[in-house]
Parts: sequence; structure tokens; C-alpha cells
Amino acid sequence: MKLKAYKTLKKYNVDHLEIAKEQEYRDFIANVWDKKNYEKAPNILKIAKLAPKLKKALGLEFDEVFLTKKDLSHFRTARKANYNQALSEVEMLEIPSIITHAKNAYIDTRHKNFFIIFADKKDNTKINFIHFNADELGNYIITTKKADRKVLNDKHYKQVGSGIEPHIP
Repeated sequence: MKLKAYKTLKKYNVDHLEIAKEQEYRDFIANVWDKKNYEKAPNILKIAKLAPKLKKALGLEFDEVFLTKKDLSHFRTARKANYNQALSEVEMLEIPSIITHAKNAYIDTRHKNFFIIFADKKDNTKINFIHFNADELGNYIITTKKADRKVLNDKHYKQVGSGIEPHIP
């Protein structure tokens, strides 16, 4: 699949990054969301790798997933709540595991990227999106949002996956 490159991480910033441990990821979220501790957070965190079967089903060459401080700041709850698109802190903490275990994803043919969805546990009419934007080095940088389930009917979304059961019932 040929993805649109949205931005580029610096090779020297990501080459030797290991996947963040759970506590490191928790601290990253907490620090970015707290303006007093924002400077403590690293600029980039490797948070997961796509499952090999999903990577193959999507026709991707690479599998490493990153979250930048700037992107996380952009979709923090305080900002996204104004648009009714905010994920809770608990939902944010689930993201690395969801990415690692995802068996299905949607290709967005309009924006030339892909996304994984997971259920909103409080509101059955909503789903959470993890959007994957490619960079020129083959990295995937995520952003998130919450939306109504009916948006999945968009003609530009095509579900692909490595299993036959959907990620969301």
C-alpha cells in the first residue's frame, strides 16, 4: 500500500529507540498532559510494533509506531474535548496494546493512511480511532480521535485484516 508521507522523524532520533515500557508510556502521557511537566517528556516515544500478520495484510514494509510529544499535545483531552473527540487517559493507556494485538485495520483511500479502531466502553455509539500517518523513513506516527460508529460507512474506508473476525463486534 502506498501511503502519503505526512512528516518525517529524524533518523538519529528514532534509530536506537526501544519500545517504551508501560511506566515510561504512562509518564509520557502524564507529563505531556500536565503543562508543568511538559518539558520533562521526550520528544518521541516508540510505543509499539504492528503485528506481522496485520503488516502483511496491509501490504506495509515497516511496522514501528511512534508517538511524538507535539502530536500527543495536539490530541490531549483538554483540547479534543472541545470537539467531543477526546479519548480518556485510560483509553490512551490502552493504545500500545491495541496496536500490538490488532488483527484488522481500515485503509483510508482519501487520506492515504490507515487506522485501527477500538470500542468506547462508556458509549456504544462511539468508537476510538488510532490513525497511522507515514513518514519518509517508513515510520508510523499516530494521532487519535473519538467518533460515531456510523463514520465507518464512509466509502473511502476499506477494512483489511489478518483474521476473519472484526476488531469491534
